[in-house]
Amino acid sequence: MLNQVAQDIAVTVSDIIGHGVLVTDDKGVIIGCDDVSRIGVCHTPSLEVMKSRKSLVTTEAEASKMSGVKPGFTLPILLVEEVVGSIAIAGDPDEVKKFGLLVQKQAEIMLRQQALMQQNMLREKALSDLAESIASFNPAYGNETLILLQGEELGYDLKLCRIAMIVELESYVGEQVGSTMRRVLDRLKEAFHHPKNVFCPLNSFSACAFLVNNRKLDDDKFERYVFKLCRSCMSLLSKEGIAISISIGQPAKDIGELAESYRRAKEALTLGKKICQKGENCFSASDIIMECALASIPLKKQNDFVEQILGKLTAHPDSNQLIETFCAWCDHSFKTNEAAKSLSLHRNTLLYRLKKLESITGLSPWNFKDCMKLATAIFLKSLGSGL
Repeated sequence: MLNQVAQDIAVTVSDIIGHGVLVTDDKGVIIGCDDVSRIGVCHTPSLEVMKSRKSLVTTEAEASKMSGVKPGFTLPILLVEEVVGSIAIAGDPDEVKKFGLLVQKQAEIMLRQQALMQQNMLREKALSDLAESIASFNPAYGNETLILLQGEELGYDLKLCRIAMIVELESYVGEQVGSTMRRVLDRLKEAFHHPKNVFCPLNSFSACAFLVNNRKLDDDKFERYVFKLCRSCMSLLSKEGIAISISIGQPAKDIGELAESYRRAKEALTLGKKICQKGENCFSASDIIMECALASIPLKKQNDFVEQILGKLTAHPDSNQLIETFCAWCDHSFKTNEAAKSLSLHRNTLLYRLKKLESITGLSPWNFKDCMKLATAIFLKSLGSGL
């Protein structure tokens, strides 16, 4: 680990105190130095320093008797009470000795920071691997016990997790993406503060969570509760200049269902961004379950269906206007006056357009089966799979 930061320590400390500085590994070999030509050479005073765990002054007379050694002051570097290397300051011992404690502590602080950073990176990688294991789990041939053990090694009981959530970073202001994503996760952890909730980074722009139903709510209420907190987090982050998208899967009772919850959440996030109104970035798999089912139809069948239902309409110059009118009518529960008002139309104009739609397609908006065909074809067309 010292090898990764030795050169940075040597150069940083040298710049601070204005004297040459070198860092050795636990074998006394120089691995960092303001004079890079010395890297790879054995620094003899360091061997005695690491053995005794005490600092050592090297006079000019003593240095002249050793190869590649300059007069100065050498100290051990400790990490968790273990000697991992040494650091030496070149110069008149009486002058550089006063920097000894400062230099030693600076080196140990930088090394400790590196150790913590590496530990955090390893944990994040382990959490990411856990999320991947859950996402790809298939109860037909997968081993649930292995995933449970994987969670236990990280301090989590996955048997308590009841729903999957996925978050993606859409836009942010000022900070780097890494620090922004950490802030997003911090806000989510504050909202979903149960210690057994599992938060897993996926990549630089996304993360997921497997949440515990600590309130013991029934499935529907738990899903609504999670959805409400997701919206609150989005609102809070938007005030900080951060825009995110969030989706949740369906409630789960075991690892197999939790894996399916994750896949549904991912599907809902991808599809929700395509079909929902601009500015709507919080999605529930349960709310768009029909749309997800339709989107899973093979592409050729989608295209064939859209062609059959909307082929003539698409060729008509008023197609966009007629589709907009039909969708508004459906969105307002087939209430003519409300739909017309939403489009700033007279109700008779709206009825005229619906009849025109019927004459072009041969399908009546007032017939349930025909209406479903039109609505389904328009939805599939909106995915970009149609004409």
